[in-house]
Amino acid sequence: GFIWLPLWLWLVADSPQTHRTISENERNYICEKLGLVASDKKKKTFSLSSLPWMKFIKSKPIIALLITECCNLFGLFFVYTNVGKILTEIHRVPPQYAGYILAGGFILMPISSLSAGVIADFLSKTNKMSLTNIRKLFNSLTSFIPAICMVILCFCDHTRQIFGIITVIILLIASALAYGSGYIVNFGDVIPAYSSIIFGIITAIATFTALFANVIAGVVIKRPVLEDWRKIFILFSIVYFIGGLAYIVLGSAVPRKWATLKSQEEQKVNDTISEEETVLMRELELGKK
Repeated sequence: GFIWLPLWLWLVADSPQTHRTISENERNYICEKLGLVASDKKKKTFSLSSLPWMKFIKSKPIIALLITECCNLFGLFFVYTNVGKILTEIHRVPPQYAGYILAGGFILMPISSLSAGVIADFLSKTNKMSLTNIRKLFNSLTSFIPAICMVILCFCDHTRQIFGIITVIILLIASALAYGSGYIVNFGDVIPAYSSIIFGIITAIATFTALFANVIAGVVIKRPVLEDWRKIFILFSIVYFIGGLAYIVLGSAVPRKWATLKSQEEQKVNDTISEEETVLMRELELGKK
């Protein structure tokens, strides 16, 4: 935290125009792609009442993001909290060795996430796949692989220790794919003008939902035996599957016309013109009087 916070304060800005560390070429490139004016350094303000809430609610891609993030975090909270117990209670791995196994899995997670980003970027630049299909591919991997791993763990006890350990590591690695090119980055594709706001709201809802994952696990798992754990594995595999399926059916990476930065700028111009026309009409009416 002491390292992350200073870096965040130094590297993060409200807009590319006000960023302190990027080059002018990079600033101009970003602004050109987003339809912004590089020299405009005015701070943008908004109110929650001005947001198009009904469009958010009716948008299928946003509904897909809500469902898949709720399902994904529901599973992740359970996995991160209980993966150690899976190794020690079911597969009877000594705690000291379980720590090494988990460390290896968590070390591979950022590698998995970064690799997914590189591969997705390659597929997009070479036009091998559309951006929507790329997002669906990686989101499917981060949903269906954990679902399959949960099913496999239903049949892995201490007699299949190595098989269970490998499954757990794959489960951890696959969980990180969402951060590289899955639903996490999809908010910026669909609603670039409101991505940070909606991402925060949906993540808050998903996090609150995910808090019940361990509550449910605590209620179901009465004994440290595979029979009790199997019920939880089946439940969470279904949750992961629902999240992946919802995104395949409803997900998209095509920007909504009403949620682009260009549409916001055009709306501001139209509002300014309307105000000027209103003032002019009033002046003409006063002149006639």
